[in-house]
Amino acid sequence: QGPCMRKGWALPALLLSTFLLRLPGIVSPPSQACRPCGIMASRRKRNPKPKDAGLEDPSPKSTDGGMTELIAEARAAGKAAGLRLKVPPKPDTKLKASFIMLHGLGDWGQYFDPIKEAFTTVFGDEVMDSIRWLTLDAPERNLWGERMTAWFEYVTCRCGEPVEDDINMTSLLATRAAIHAIMRQEAALLMATGNYESEEEAMSHVLLIGTSQGGSAALDGALTFQGPPPGAVLQLRSLALGATIKELSKVKLSHRLPLLAVSGDMDETFLLELVRKQLHSIDSAVHLVHRVIPGLNHDTSYNAQEVVLAIEFIANKLGFEIPETIDHEEIDKLLPKDDPDSPWEKYWDDLTDEQKMAAGRLGVSGSKAWNECSAKVMMKDWENLSTIERFAAKQIGFKPDSWNSRNAEKAKAIGKEKRFVDLSDEEKALAKKLGVTGANAWDSGTAPVWSQAWKKLTANQKAAALALGYTESEWEDDDDE
Repeated sequence: QGPCMRKGWALPALLLSTFLLRLPGIVSPPSQACRPCGIMASRRKRNPKPKDAGLEDPSPKSTDGGMTELIAEARAAGKAAGLRLKVPPKPDTKLKASFIMLHGLGDWGQYFDPIKEAFTTVFGDEVMDSIRWLTLDAPERNLWGERMTAWFEYVTCRCGEPVEDDINMTSLLATRAAIHAIMRQEAALLMATGNYESEEEAMSHVLLIGTSQGGSAALDGALTFQGPPPGAVLQLRSLALGATIKELSKVKLSHRLPLLAVSGDMDETFLLELVRKQLHSIDSAVHLVHRVIPGLNHDTSYNAQEVVLAIEFIANKLGFEIPETIDHEEIDKLLPKDDPDSPWEKYWDDLTDEQKMAAGRLGVSGSKAWNECSAKVMMKDWENLSTIERFAAKQIGFKPDSWNSRNAEKAKAIGKEKRFVDLSDEEKALAKKLGVTGANAWDSGTAPVWSQAWKKLTANQKAAALALGYTESEWEDDDDE
């Protein structure tokens, strides 16, 4: 304390300072200790009072029912979670519902574009025009030593095990706060159209739809929300988080949340056993519809039956009219198909940029290593790949069967059917006797011996060719080509 603040001197000092302030040319020093309410001098400089403000609040509340504040809150929460949110459009009376879409791990919001097209085919343009389709892009985070889009970070990687992964709660809490703020924003937007009389009624027309990790985040956001719950959550091949289940004990829900959960019985990421266990733990908080699709795995990008189940659930919840029977084949035609060709059949230049990046994470350093299959990881069976290697392989387009097919074919193949890198030492010795001494000469057929007629081969070359699987007629046919 300064001398003026000692016991017994406070009142005289205050009177003296007031008197001095009235004298021309006398300015009170910027003493922080003497400023009321702990307001610092530097803060006064950062926030000067507007010259023409008078008694008016320099930051007046908006007159749009709080819409401006809710938009600002959503953008701030989104920024804190790493999301980039656009300012929503002005309220339109035709707007009746809002769908918040959360994609899967390592993906982007554009994943939902084909699903939107399928919805439009069934619901029609008029209904789709009444829905705000809000697709979010997750921020990039560090997972397992790599950068990828994710709503939250996994600390462990137990894919395919009947145990949930440990997660980074800080990342989940940031995403949860962002989803809560976006839900409030969307409900306010629906309220502003004049179509709904209460926040609860408006919120009942806000739906969250998530696939894989996005489904986990969507359900977490809905079940931990302090306020009127959203209309429904659709979880597509996803998992209810233990963190969500734990938080339920702290949240008072006004009523149970409608939930559609779709699973594949061949899902190797979220085992059906674990999915059912987690859903059972939230049974008292949701009105659950759980559908299991036979033969569906986690790596299939799109599934017509899954999309139809989502359409029927939404139509029932929001009262949309749809045909009694939806043509699954028509929906299937609208959905992109996974590449039927095994990535093994592609050369490096045929891969997309995303596939090349995944190949790098897999341990394949470039075109030579890929084209010649010389990377050590390519010699492993799927069962011997690490979790991170499996994830990278899946991003390229491999599945367990397609990955293992190369080694299976290699085991059955005779010498002439193999790439040079797959030849055994004995077969390479035979190739050398034939006159082929390297990968390019073998794989691309550049060795002079390939253009020779059978009758011009030496006895040793003929013996080597026969041992590698060639017959005279096959050799002559290849020579004619």
